[in-house]
Amino acid sequence: MPSSSTTRREKPVKPKVECRPENIPKALRRLEQWAVWLNIPDPKSPKGFKKLPYNPITNKPARSNNPDDWYDFKVALAAYETGKYAGLAFLLTEADGLCGVDLDHCIENENFKPEARKILKLLDSYTEISPSGTGVKCIIRAKKQGDKCGCTGFEVYEKKRFLALTGEVVGGVSKAVEDRQEELDQLYEEYLAKPTKAKAVSATPERGTSFLDDKGLLRLARAAKNGDKFKALYDKGDLSAYDDNHSQADQALCFHLAFWTNCNPEQMNRLFRGSALYREKWEREDYRQRTIEKAIEQCGECYTGPTDSGEALDKELAAYRQTDVGNGMRFLARYGENVRYCPNNKNWYVFNGKYWEKDELGVVLQLARETVIAIEREAATIPVEYDDNCNVIKGPREELLGWAKLSQSVSAYKAMLKDASCVKGVAVRITDFDTDPYLLNVQNGTLDLKTAELRPHRREDLLTTIAPCDYDPEAECPTWDKFLAQVQPDKEIRAYLQRAVGYSLTGDMSEEVYFFLHGSGANGKGTYTKTVALLFGDYYEATRAETIMAKRDTDGVNHQCAVAALQGKRYVVVSEIAETDRINEPLLKSITGRDAIQARHLRCEPFKFNPMCKLWLCGNYKPNIRGVDHGIWRRTRMVPFAVEIPDSEVDKRLGDKLKQELPGILAWAVRGCLRWQKKGLAEPEAIRESTQEYRESQDLQKQFLDERTEIDPKAVVGCSILYAAFVQWLKENGEHFIPKQSAFGRRMTQLGFKRTKVSIYAYLGIRLTEIEAEDF
Repeated sequence: MPSSSTTRREKPVKPKVECRPENIPKALRRLEQWAVWLNIPDPKSPKGFKKLPYNPITNKPARSNNPDDWYDFKVALAAYETGKYAGLAFLLTEADGLCGVDLDHCIENENFKPEARKILKLLDSYTEISPSGTGVKCIIRAKKQGDKCGCTGFEVYEKKRFLALTGEVVGGVSKAVEDRQEELDQLYEEYLAKPTKAKAVSATPERGTSFLDDKGLLRLARAAKNGDKFKALYDKGDLSAYDDNHSQADQALCFHLAFWTNCNPEQMNRLFRGSALYREKWEREDYRQRTIEKAIEQCGECYTGPTDSGEALDKELAAYRQTDVGNGMRFLARYGENVRYCPNNKNWYVFNGKYWEKDELGVVLQLARETVIAIEREAATIPVEYDDNCNVIKGPREELLGWAKLSQSVSAYKAMLKDASCVKGVAVRITDFDTDPYLLNVQNGTLDLKTAELRPHRREDLLTTIAPCDYDPEAECPTWDKFLAQVQPDKEIRAYLQRAVGYSLTGDMSEEVYFFLHGSGANGKGTYTKTVALLFGDYYEATRAETIMAKRDTDGVNHQCAVAALQGKRYVVVSEIAETDRINEPLLKSITGRDAIQARHLRCEPFKFNPMCKLWLCGNYKPNIRGVDHGIWRRTRMVPFAVEIPDSEVDKRLGDKLKQELPGILAWAVRGCLRWQKKGLAEPEAIRESTQEYRESQDLQKQFLDERTEIDPKAVVGCSILYAAFVQWLKENGEHFIPKQSAFGRRMTQLGFKRTKVSIYAYLGIRLTEIEAEDF
């Protein structure tokens, strides 16, 4: 009979998806790793119950580490068909070479979320709907590369774990259990093996670094919960708890000292010499060293700072050293959770409850000042000492008050902060910030752009930017919709812009493109870019055209600073493009690509970062692109703004109206992001055509050949002569960029012209026109 937890039910709680055993692959059915399962009440679970496997013979809970509780498929199926159980349970073992990939909550309105669809397409192995109807399980042959099993919505198991199988097969993928080691490795790296982000922790000095002075340490040790044991050893030299064995008592005291000194051997030795246990034997180096080393080796954890606040915090900090280092540790004990220092730009950052804000108003210096003021409170926790005549003795309390006075200067504040800035967990690289490309920080939380789920702000995300509005998926933006319909009558272009803005919300650079909004006159592109800039808030950067143009009047330092400003940004607008501007093609390829680029902040050392920004060029003129290779043009997306808005239809308050709709515009952009993840950017024909026209207009060599040469199968023209004619033609047309003859020759080859050597090197099948030939 079933156990008491199940006999009270005549029928089990049925899952939403019933079991179809006939669809389960034979490769799984032939294994003797089967049982059944039930939903058991569990008040700790959000659902109110949990799945528990049962032995199909004994009707008792099945243990995942005991193979005797698991049987062949027929036995489990017979138990399931009695109607007493909710479904079939399959056990993953270390020996079967199988992995179960579990995707929770990935089905909405009977459709897969884009991320789940991507994973299932990659794995392409037996997949079925979970009993809840909102998730899927995929079974593959592979070995998990690490110990981590899951993150939100994505879990991988390979042993001592059972899967509740339904046989409700997902279409579009293999119905067999496939070998997918490389694919699992890829997913593990993407979801489970990401570098651990710097945690929001108080100062934790490296083991071996002592930050308590001797007197303060002894006060804390005596006042601790086990202080009586410490005092018996240190103050009295009491051996009674150690069978009067002096060596055992020495070792016990060293265990205490290892904890309080943070395993600092010099301070341990110094303090031991002041204890009642000190004797001549301690002078034997082998004995002393062996005793200290054993204590350090077996010390599981050390005192690393206070955990309390208020008066209890003051009392503990009173034991810290009276040095700049001690003050630095005081500062971090009070505020370390909420401060970080970045040496790349020499800035402090303060967590303001929503994001790590660059300290531009001296907040950290004010916290340093408050730390020093608090030293007087710390001193007040130390008892006053009196001599036999009841006169106050100048002891630790007065010494600390004197140190508080010495610390009250700007130079002392700065020395404190300089020391604190170097502590592990406080010092961060600029590239440690804003690393997750799919997190978008908004006013009411942090948005996961893969799922459009909102969660609370967290220190450990290390986000330094925030959008200026709340995320509300139900918010509307009728004025924005009307504006877009006016400036972009083409429905496909409007949908494309929505996906492009959605893609720009992320830090994903997989598309490797930039966008160029082109059109003359009052066509709405300025209002469009300004409104999107408002939406992005801190994620937006306006950069001058000089940043990405070639040979503008700018020095290298300012240029690197301009590039450094792009770090962490996602929406970058380049405007004021001049008619003669020429794009710096190598730099543009680097920014739109996925390679690290070098930059520097003013008066700081250079650093490298991986761009997350999408470039949006906006102008009446087309910047010149002299490269004809596929590398630059595959990145270019020219969006035409061809509608001219009459003055009579211009709404001078449109900007203010659109600003009021930012929550709705954000919801519009997030929908675009989800659609981009599902189908990509998918350029409409109008954008492909305008980009191709742009490309043809920039191919000066082909224009020259069309204008100044003729095709003649019998003709021959000297390579140098043709190149000289091209250079002259460029100068006549006001072009300052003159390509090298080698580049000219490569382009001739691309255009299908053959080069041969007669008396000179020449091109076959082409000649200069008669007018042109007269000059050569």
